[in-house]
Amino acid sequence: IGDGGDIIIKAGSTLATDKAYITAVTFGQGNGGNIIIKANTVSLTNGTYVDSFTGGIGNAGNIEINSKDNFVITGSRISSSAIFKDSGDAGDISIVSDGSIFIHGNTRIGNSNFFSGNAGNIDLNAKDSISIVNSRIFSNSFDTNKSGSGFAGTITIKAGNSFALSSESEITSATLSEAQESESGSRWGTILIDAGSVSLSDRAILSTTAYGVVAGGDIGIQTQTLSLTDGSRITAESVGSGKAGNIIVNAAKSVTLSGFAPLEFEREWPFFGGMSSGLFANTETLNSGAGGNIEVNTGNLQITNGAVISARTQSSDPGGNISVNVDNLNITEGGQIIATALSSGNAGNITVIAKD
Repeated sequence: IGDGGDIIIKAGSTLATDKAYITAVTFGQGNGGNIIIKANTVSLTNGTYVDSFTGGIGNAGNIEINSKDNFVITGSRISSSAIFKDSGDAGDISIVSDGSIFIHGNTRIGNSNFFSGNAGNIDLNAKDSISIVNSRIFSNSFDTNKSGSGFAGTITIKAGNSFALSSESEITSATLSEAQESESGSRWGTILIDAGSVSLSDRAILSTTAYGVVAGGDIGIQTQTLSLTDGSRITAESVGSGKAGNIIVNAAKSVTLSGFAPLEFEREWPFFGGMSSGLFANTETLNSGAGGNIEVNTGNLQITNGAVISARTQSSDPGGNISVNVDNLNITEGGQIIATALSSGNAGNITVIAKD
């Protein structure tokens, strides 16, 4: 019935693991213990697992990692989850570095709740830079109860210098819930990024998805420069009856959307176009809710080489609006800003204010 104990690991210089397992588990009424790791440099490699999970009504423990220099994880996993019916909430994951954070080599960092509770929040915070290569960050909740619970967590990323997502990496937040939001206007499953520069390249994906009646999470970008290339996308979509989330970009200097990636079968036969880079707020089914809005505020906006800003509805509800506020706007080589309706719902409005 009592809570589980914490696992606390402290190292004066470097903590390095190879195929290690660090796990905190609860199957009863009490909450799971937390996992706390502190060192000057933390390196988790080659199949290391840091997990907290609950199989009972108690909540899973939180995972906290603090490094004074750099944090490096390669080919490993950090997760918090609730795995059975009537389990509690998944725990939060926090990684804080006074240097940089490197997440590479098919690493998975995420929290999931597969039944009645909420997924936890994820917080990545580095004073210098954050680099994510061929890896995935996620917060998912798949609850079909109508109990007022079952929502994805918030993913927050903050880097003093640069944030880079590349090589088919994904940051996703998804909710499948039949529960109404507990507070009017509250937003679950939000993704927030604050960095000096933000770049997505080589099919990188940043997305929020609503599968049930709950609204999808918003995506907010606060930066000096934003770059999306080679088929990379920022997407807020609704597959259920809930409204899709909004995309809000505030980039003081510039936003560059460029290029596309061929579909998998087109790598040898590139005849069918491909997947465009861009910003997308979509509803994906006839029964989806209203589309989300896209707002871009920047000094210079360049959309080129097939890149797109798109708000699309395939349902009877209206699509979202697109609002662009810039000093300079440059659309070339097949770049587009489009709002479309593929069913009975009305397309959203497009408003462009360009000073020059």
